[in-house]
Amino acid sequence: MFFSHFGGIFDHLFLLGAALEGDYTVGDFLLRGSSLISFTISRGGRIAEFRDSGALLPFGLGVIGETFQTQHRKLDVDASKFRKRTPRMLRYLKNDVLCIFEAMQKFYGMDLLKGVPQRFTIAGQSIQVFRKFLKKPFPACPKGMDAFVRRAYAGGRVEIFNPYFRSKKKKLYCYDINSLFPTVMANDDLPGQFIRFTTKKKVDLNKLGFCDCDVFVPRKTEIPILWVKENEKFLFPTGYLSGVWPIVELKEAVKNGAKILKVRGTSYFASAGDVFSHFVRTIYALREASKDEGERTVYKLFLNSCYGRFGMKMLRDSFEFDCGQVGVKPGFELKLKDGRIYRWVSREKYVHTTTNVAVAAYVTANARLRQYRYLRPLWGSGTRTRIVSGRKKRCARARVSANSSLKKKSITQYSCSQKRIARKKSISVKRVKNSTRVSQK
Repeated sequence: MFFSHFGGIFDHLFLLGAALEGDYTVGDFLLRGSSLISFTISRGGRIAEFRDSGALLPFGLGVIGETFQTQHRKLDVDASKFRKRTPRMLRYLKNDVLCIFEAMQKFYGMDLLKGVPQRFTIAGQSIQVFRKFLKKPFPACPKGMDAFVRRAYAGGRVEIFNPYFRSKKKKLYCYDINSLFPTVMANDDLPGQFIRFTTKKKVDLNKLGFCDCDVFVPRKTEIPILWVKENEKFLFPTGYLSGVWPIVELKEAVKNGAKILKVRGTSYFASAGDVFSHFVRTIYALREASKDEGERTVYKLFLNSCYGRFGMKMLRDSFEFDCGQVGVKPGFELKLKDGRIYRWVSREKYVHTTTNVAVAAYVTANARLRQYRYLRPLWGSGTRTRIVSGRKKRCARARVSANSSLKKKSITQYSCSQKRIARKKSISVKRVKNSTRVSQK
């Protein structure tokens, strides 16, 4: 097995071309977007597999060397000035290769990964670690429910309520919520096994699930809870809304004045229990106890990437050589030095793996609700950050972080310059609330 750092967008393309020119057999293509993160070449019964280490450690090679304290580090050299092979160039390349080799040795040498199958991405690897905590296989979302539940899956809340701030007395404070998604996984009730789908006209707001309904959000609502996706934008409007939402968000919206007008269908799920809590608390404790920065970084990646892997689409693209097949989609092509052009096509197929979009949808929904508690008074909001006004002498940044038990929250503050928020021109912007009927897409 060979690793190249971010080779999926660079090295692998050259290697693939050289293999085809040398009449090797190539296959087992795995693409993520436009990045070729894995493939194999074979000839005479021998097989070599190439993988992109950037899919496991998504940092620059210089950062990886410092984080994992490798013996060899990336040299501070402008590689774009190399025009021919020189001893300096070879030393530069050697350090790169040995740096990633030593980092991957430390990565796979961690006790947590011993006996765990190797995967291509950090999200896939985190799922393999998660399986160590399972006493029985985790239930998947049924094919018939996947598309329905996926309509209720959305990301973090990012909004600007006022893009300009200027005051001689008041200052701004920025709050950063640390370990938001792991905290949700450790403390909040998440769905597991699918129970049933019903078309009853009422929804039980005390159960786990997803509801397709029409809702009215009062126009006087300052910070709405329910969301819609409109023209590739993530909006939180008021007025008449139509879509599929996690029941936990519907329940909170009703508490804040929203009214459910019509229910078209509801899918209910059983609780997943404490399996996520055990996983998160164990990994978090290992991270807190470790003195090795490389291990701490990997633990953090596992904590933050696990839930997203549950949201992976069950229907994925599989790539193969273009031989005139029917029922396929154009993939990618590679032109060789001798003029030959190789083309690949893709066809969709279902992947049977540990995936349940209901889990991912509930993690992000509960994260938005936890974020909602910090949203007054606001100037702006990000996935995990909030900016509020105050009267301190200096602009201060505060971290809201879960402690080692992931039960309570602690706040530490540190100063930052107010110059970062200075603007030359004053802008007066009012929050626009959509009072028309909006549907999710």
